Amino acid sequence: MKITKVTDIDKKKIVLDGCMVTFSGIVFDLMNPDPDLIRLEDIAHGLAFNCRWNGATKRYYSIAEHSLRVSRRCVSPGMQLAGLLHDAEEAYWGDMIKPLKEIIRINSPEVLERMVDLRHLIFKKFNIPYCDTSKEDWDELVWDFENLILNDNIITLAPVLAERTWIQYYKNFS
Repeated sequence: MKITKVTDIDKKKIVLDGCMVTFSGIVFDLMNPDPDLIRLEDIAHGLAFNCRWNGATKRYYSIAEHSLRVSRRCVSPGMQLAGLLHDAEEAYWGDMIKPLKEIIRINSPEVLERMVDLRHLIFKKFNIPYCDTSKEDWDELVWDFENLILNDNIITLAPVLAERTWIQYYKNFS
């Protein structure tokens, strides 16, 4: 379903339960995702306009920019694409801070399972072999913390530039 105005949904709700409206206007069911509704532009936009670390950084720092940096730490082109998409589900679910993820893990583990399922679905949709980028992600998290939480050592990308760069990087490796 594509939304063009608020009244397309329901007079009592802006968005249907369990769903979100993507940048491209698609109603996306988080608990039952349809791969045909996954759009690269929605992923790029969602990652670029979501701030890491719950916004507790010295500067705005998007998931898209973090993903670009993780990708650049990966050695092979296939792994670089996996690094770029390692948090792709966060375009739909958002970036959750560790304490919130822990609360969800304890009280609603199926939500975290659905997040991982969506990541795998995105990899499958774009024919990207899934590979473990946890070491590169960890190294980048340490760098993020030192340079964006503790210090103000870098100039980060504005969301629109992060989005464009993320899409271009994807096209270079796909």
